[in-house]
Amino acid sequence: MSVLGPVGARDPHREPEILDESALAELAVDLPGRRDVAARFAADVAADLPRRCARMFAACHADDRNDLCAVALSIRSSAQMVGAWALAEAARRLHDLAHGETLDACVRQAVLVACAAQQVVTALGSAAAHLAAP
Repeated sequence: MSVLGPVGARDPHREPEILDESALAELAVDLPGRRDVAARFAADVAADLPRRCARMFAACHADDRNDLCAVALSIRSSAQMVGAWALAEAARRLHDLAHGETLDACVRQAVLVACAAQQVVTALGSAAAHLAAP
């Protein structure tokens, strides 16, 4: 059962699931007869998250706040599109921290983003397979 209800409507008193599959289901509905597109999108996001996390850590290592903000926004946007609300929130927090907190605070948050991203990658693999099934 999703704790989110309609896509994006989150109950602030409950922790979100790793992946609210209703977001991908809604994408599949928006593309009648094209569940394969939603499945491919989920697979593409899953494949890209590790690269984005590597870029995030490279930006932390270089203390490149502009790139850190850019990658945090990129992760957040993708997470929102697939219903990964906890990852989206972690990336939002990283973006906020990159605007003025210490590098240590950014690195700690980047680790949380990477952990959430890994969980999402696993969940998206299952969701993509489910969407691709007839």
